[in-house]
Amino acid sequence: MFMDSPEDERTKLVSCLGAFRQYWSTLPQESHDQCVQWIVRFIHSQHSPKRISFLYDCLAMAVETSLLPPSVGVSLYSLHLCDCQGVRDLLKAVMDKIQTVPNFMSSAVVQQLLAAREVVEYILDRNACLLPAYFAVTEIRKLYPEGMLSHWLLGSLISDFVDSFRPTARINSICGRCNLLPVVNNSGAICNSWKLDPTTLRFPLRGMLPYDKVPLSTSQNY
Repeated sequence: MFMDSPEDERTKLVSCLGAFRQYWSTLPQESHDQCVQWIVRFIHSQHSPKRISFLYDCLAMAVETSLLPPSVGVSLYSLHLCDCQGVRDLLKAVMDKIQTVPNFMSSAVVQQLLAAREVVEYILDRNACLLPAYFAVTEIRKLYPEGMLSHWLLGSLISDFVDSFRPTARINSICGRCNLLPVVNNSGAICNSWKLDPTTLRFPLRGMLPYDKVPLSTSQNY
């Protein structure tokens, strides 16, 4: 069995990229997006994993060398080159596609779904700095409103990401505000949540309260 060395693979990539560069220069500007979409569809129609990997590596090199602009169609290996809107569109497209997958499938399809899950996990990773978390959770809430379960493939990933916002939401919530005690010369004294009403000596609670009114009239009087 003959195995290509890394140098040989690199030489093939450079040669393929050179031929693609010549072809790309002959295309009109308005045909670039259509050409990239055709290339991606052609890669998806291949059955050889080695050929698919080589063609995607060639597209990734075209992006890294600025021959192709970083876009959703070519930046799965170069997501850090995409702008915020491009990453957001990719997250939405991948989650929409996963949502259409049935719950029961063959093992061959599972491997492809795991690759899609890795893309979603990479985008949601705060340390990767690809997309602000509040943009990501907005797209998640659009696809999975409160009470709607996500696809089993993304279940734990989506729930953990959404739950990471709950501590901050509790801080900004009025829940339990009636049990707070005023602190003398507190750094946040100018905040309305810490200031007592001078006439009633109560905290200014406004909005729908998630608890009975009885504690409000007893625990806030000092």
